[in-house]
Amino acid sequence: SAPDLEATPEVVHDVAQLVRRLDGLPLAIELAASRVGVVSLATLRDRLDDRLDLLRSHHRRGPARHQTMVDTIDWSYDLLDEDHRRALRWLSVFSGPFDLDTAEAVLGPDSTEHVLGLVERSLLVRPAATQGGYRMLETVRAYARALLDDVERQEVGLAHAKWAADAAAAGRVGMAGPDAGWWTERVEALLPELAHVVSRALDTGQVEEATRIVSDLFTWAESRVRPDVMVWGRRLVDSGHA
Repeated sequence: SAPDLEATPEVVHDVAQLVRRLDGLPLAIELAASRVGVVSLATLRDRLDDRLDLLRSHHRRGPARHQTMVDTIDWSYDLLDEDHRRALRWLSVFSGPFDLDTAEAVLGPDSTEHVLGLVERSLLVRPAATQGGYRMLETVRAYARALLDDVERQEVGLAHAKWAADAAAAGRVGMAGPDAGWWTERVEALLPELAHVVSRALDTGQVEEATRIVSDLFTWAESRVRPDVMVWGRRLVDSGHA
């Protein structure tokens, strides 16, 4: 695709980032490689948020496996019943791993079987045997998020934000109690997801739950000198919503 490309340290670094962000999926990597002849590695890397369009094959005579990543995921999605389809769409709201209790907080009660069904169909990655949570491959996440209409996107966003605010509140109480060490680790692990919720709230102007999160974690962040968390409050104030 790009015969003049040299394996400099910078190129190797960019390629490694691309492979990680493509979840190591052979088809996705092959499609990405085919695009290097028409866009730079840096462009490909920076525009992967639009990965389903960017990786779509534009070679009419190419092999069937090159036609589109969407077709591959479409086939799996079409085999699901509506409950599992909804679960896949709604779980795409998470930016990172989640456990079954967290999934139920967003999907609703009695949804565990839907999560496990998606794992069995390889649409979710199972956690390690001893720790960790379920997670969605980035390519699948982009596909599932694209299926959310405006109403559903608002509904799942609110459910996700409520879970995050409740988790921050539980963390505040827990870190002041006898199990402070465990709760501190719990809050640390949740910070990327909470940051995602706060950022989305600022983008949409729906900041009620984000304000709860900032309020519950600010004292902890101040005592631990965590400017990455303390800045959430400043962003809320600057946005004019707090």
